[in-house]
Amino acid sequence: MTEADKFSAGWEKLFLFAGNIVFVIVFGILAVTGDRVHRNAANWQLLLINLLVLAVLCAGSFYMPRKALPKCKHPVAMLLGIYVLLFVLQCIFVHYTYFYTGWDVDLVKWKVEGVLEGHSLQDLGADDYFSICPNNLMLFYAQYLLSKIGKLFSLEIPYNLCIYASCFCVAASCFFGSLVVRKTTRNRMVRCMYSLVSTAFILFCPWIAIPYSDTYGMLFVSLGIWAVYCLEKPVLKWPVLAFAALFGYHIKPTCIFPLFAAVILYLPGFISKWKQRWKELGILALSCLIVWGAGQGMVSWIQYSLSFRLDHEQELPPNHYIMMGMNMDTKGGFSPDDREFAVNIPTYEAKKQLIWDEIGVRWGQMTPEQKREHYLTKLIYIVNNGTFSWGDEGIFFYSIPEHDNFLNDIYREIFYPEGKYFTLYCELAQLVWMQILLGIVLLFIDKKNKVFHKAFLIIMLCGLLVFLMLFEARARYLILYSPAFLILSLYGYEGLFSRLSAKISRTPQSVA
Repeated sequence: MTEADKFSAGWEKLFLFAGNIVFVIVFGILAVTGDRVHRNAANWQLLLINLLVLAVLCAGSFYMPRKALPKCKHPVAMLLGIYVLLFVLQCIFVHYTYFYTGWDVDLVKWKVEGVLEGHSLQDLGADDYFSICPNNLMLFYAQYLLSKIGKLFSLEIPYNLCIYASCFCVAASCFFGSLVVRKTTRNRMVRCMYSLVSTAFILFCPWIAIPYSDTYGMLFVSLGIWAVYCLEKPVLKWPVLAFAALFGYHIKPTCIFPLFAAVILYLPGFISKWKQRWKELGILALSCLIVWGAGQGMVSWIQYSLSFRLDHEQELPPNHYIMMGMNMDTKGGFSPDDREFAVNIPTYEAKKQLIWDEIGVRWGQMTPEQKREHYLTKLIYIVNNGTFSWGDEGIFFYSIPEHDNFLNDIYREIFYPEGKYFTLYCELAQLVWMQILLGIVLLFIDKKNKVFHKAFLIIMLCGLLVFLMLFEARARYLILYSPAFLILSLYGYEGLFSRLSAKISRTPQSVA
């Protein structure tokens, strides 16, 4: 191993170690917090169950390898068939139980249907709406095209195709995650855990029925992870990653983190082996330039095709979300008052300046104790909800279609806050979520294997946590990275299983 290779390996281990410490701290805070979100059980009680589940998994890991698996000539094709079937089941599920949420989902739906009926965006007030929040424009146009296709095929409600597209994005994300797991581990127990947890926790969570940037963005995140792990040739890897990150950015800004993580980890190799890898770096730079330019061109095309113009002066600057993140009354979450304050400032430059002034005032008024308490409260608000804040953000329904069927009756009892089993659902979701985070904590057990893979995911997820701690905080924003959390967690469990197996295999057998 050359000095450059040693430096790169040390670079990866440094980020893995630092990220592992971050998640140990997060999990420790989560285990002792008294905050309960629509739950009766405390986190410390759920942790005891987590440890019991861990013991069962360890025992199961010894049994699993002894079972011979039937050979399959086309495993990826079979896997694809399974996920197609799961997607169909998702569509059936949401068709008989779906509802429309409030927030921006209902606003986008109303504007999509208005344009389909022949109204202009100016008539609908959408030009002002997208000028204020231009990050929703690409999502709107995608749903406009989907609804147009739905109308072409005479769907009773053309917009429903957007809901099925949400299901597709989640199913495709879990499929890409499964390909990553198959690529990076042969451990049958780990593969089985991914299939079971991703199906129960992600594929059929209530959020799949919400056609918004969280579920649509999940596809781009998983595509980027798949590109880094499964595509060997730079001429394929970097264009796909650039597309996933930079085009996905227009759907959900946090889709950018896979690209950041890849650049951070590959940077030492690019620098130390410049002569051998300058072409690869050129492919990366060119891919990013082309995709970013295409994205900007797409935004211009949407404005041209729908005959309107974004007003940059109305746009909310990034520091607006930092300001909301410092709002102690909302735990750093969304604040209508902060939004009203920013929207009423006439120009973009004035918005930035006055918001920075307000940020300075808020920071100066907070005592060191208040700062510590605020950001601790904000962290718990972000991570202490295995439902990704379903009971807090999923109950603002503007309209609820009536469904008279058995499946919908069961759905209401489980996923609606007034349902008989809603508390149980929240506790089970939190149990699974804590089990996932426990797996990330276990990464310290095996520090030598899959260092790059672990470091890549942990940089992404730490970047996401830092982003949410600095900007507006919502547990819902973790949804699109749920496959990444699960994959990283399974690396921790795999390391534990391997270490236990190695110890047992070295244990001398007693002679009768």
